[in-house]
Amino acid sequence: MTENLDKLPAITNLSKKEKTILNDNLVKFHIISNVLDCLAIYKFLEGKDSISYHNVMDWLDKRATAAYDESFCVRFELWIHEMIWLGLISFDEQKQELSFTEDGYNAYKSQQFHLAYASLLEAKGSRNLARAAFGIGIIAAVISLIAIIIA
Repeated sequence: MTENLDKLPAITNLSKKEKTILNDNLVKFHIISNVLDCLAIYKFLEGKDSISYHNVMDWLDKRATAAYDESFCVRFELWIHEMIWLGLISFDEQKQELSFTEDGYNAYKSQQFHLAYASLLEAKGSRNLARAAFGIGIIAAVISLIAIIIA
């Protein structure tokens, strides 16, 4: 019986995995939203139907957030390929350029990925606020306990 308990992963390890998944999704939706924004800006402000992959990567680098990590470099390509698989963008391999598809343009207009990203950011903020409130509650309980002991 004790042998089986040793095989179970520690709760802290599971918690770290969940945090990694949450952070990955946060960055993923940030990337998808920003690629759609980049294509829209180039299309509507500069009149370009396609944009070089290098320009998109520069765009993403300039909009990096605290959630980015060096290990995400490989995933940028995966998530852009996922956008291609989802039919949001198309990629011309000869020109190395990305462009909107009809579904991608509709997703940009409906802001569905932007809303998902905003929801994830709010959830992260709520988690941080809950942690702070829990910490303050512990400190208040300790201070109350000390006051009771002194009195």
